[in-house]
Amino acid sequence: MKVIFNVGSFLLQFFPLTVFLKVAFLNGKPQAADWLNAFIWGGSAAILQLALSIFFSRGHTLNRIILGVNWYLIIGGFAVIANQLAFLEVLNNLKESGIFLCLLMVGIYTTFASKAGFVGAVEISIQRNIRNYSIWLIILTCAAVAASFWFRGQMIISAAVPLIVLSVATRLFKRRLQRGRDELALTHDDR
Repeated sequence: MKVIFNVGSFLLQFFPLTVFLKVAFLNGKPQAADWLNAFIWGGSAAILQLALSIFFSRGHTLNRIILGVNWYLIIGGFAVIANQLAFLEVLNNLKESGIFLCLLMVGIYTTFASKAGFVGAVEISIQRNIRNYSIWLIILTCAAVAASFWFRGQMIISAAVPLIVLSVATRLFKRRLQRGRDELALTHDDR
């Protein structure tokens, strides 16, 4: 049962982005109206996903990358509903790099305002180590913003590759923190 819950939780994380992309590309190459509809549907799905994740998280930290993507969708959805044309034009010009700017904001906030940091590893290690790895993730996210902006409009290079790099880096940093905690526990057991 736990495995089913974990798989369901994992798939639920990508639901808003899937909805956003499905609505945007429903009629082939997206037009302006398709993006507006995608933001409304994707933002709504992101709000639902965040509410369900918070309700079912049972004290576990939320995935920071998914959180950043969801904030992007929510902000875009509210901009459409509020008819904020100037802001929507900014999102249009930023293209995929807008996602990474939202992710950068989430990273800065969580690094300095939460125990889990940008890494999202509250129970794993020493707070100083969490902060250091979170700062490294902020630096990588800044690089992702730059790369995404440089290659904007080219979905694979500007969105998929930077998201994969950030996801792999987050997992790597969590594993290193876990290893550090395990080594620290072993040294305490030897006393």
